[in-house]
Amino acid sequence: MVFHPPVLHARDLMRAASSCLLIAFLVCLSSPAGAELILGAEASVTYEDNIVGLLSGGGASSPATGVPQGLSAMQAGAKGFGTGPGTGGGTAGGQGSYIGAGSQSPGDLSVTIMTELGVSGDAGDRFTVYALGFAERTDYQKFSEYDQAAAGVSAGATVHVSDTFGASLYGRGGARRYDNDPDRDGKEYSGSAALKQYVTDDLWLREAAAYDIYRAVSQDFSYRGTAYRLAAGYDLTDDLLVTAGYRFQSRQYQDIAATVLRTRTALLGTDYDLTDHWSTWLAYERQTTHPSSSDVITRNNIFTLALRWDY
Repeated sequence: MVFHPPVLHARDLMRAASSCLLIAFLVCLSSPAGAELILGAEASVTYEDNIVGLLSGGGASSPATGVPQGLSAMQAGAKGFGTGPGTGGGTAGGQGSYIGAGSQSPGDLSVTIMTELGVSGDAGDRFTVYALGFAERTDYQKFSEYDQAAAGVSAGATVHVSDTFGASLYGRGGARRYDNDPDRDGKEYSGSAALKQYVTDDLWLREAAAYDIYRAVSQDFSYRGTAYRLAAGYDLTDDLLVTAGYRFQSRQYQDIAATVLRTRTALLGTDYDLTDHWSTWLAYERQTTHPSSSDVITRNNIFTLALRWDY
């Protein structure tokens, strides 16, 4: 049986964004008196020395799994694993016979703008909830076939079991549209669970597991898969956070070969508070991808610099 999902248009993005804002507004009305507004924007520049990881898969961005302590999706991404475009992991499609090996690795620079609006609040002494709508736009310098826009909604809850231990659940859904490759357009859904431990006042550890689904116009770009992440953060000063982590991700595509991509990523990053509302973060990711249909291992170095504003 041939899979024919509906074609995704710009109106799908608008509907997704409108639904997000409506949900956030309803949560604001029903939240406890201590509810706080989530309003933020972020601009990031990412360089990858091998963007072959984008050649298979529906979306460049992956949500940060296990949002800690009620932080927004963007904040959690900056303080764990970034949401840059290197999270796909792919094979040869789209670049002739190139599969990522050798010295002619295609690198590119991309710029991403993200915004979010929502609310968070405490439901009791140890329970925190949040809901927000988000929108993002990514453009590439050379590989314009990957220029894309996305919008959606995310929500999560964290229970503070003790002063040193917390657990959280997180869900996200949205639509993604590619300017020059409509076969990749689709809808994405993900959910995750995470644990976080505060070893000391300055050091924390986090473990997370996630499940992702992407339903694209073309089944070749549709997939489902799991991801597991370990991360640690240390406050060097009141304004400077240093993070390190490791992620293992597996995605099974719905192409004829039923390709499975297994991606491993190591990360180092810093997050610096410039003022009460402005902050910046710098991250380096080392990524390796192994497709089930080939013995070739694709390697990618990803550098990201971002400036963020929070209300």
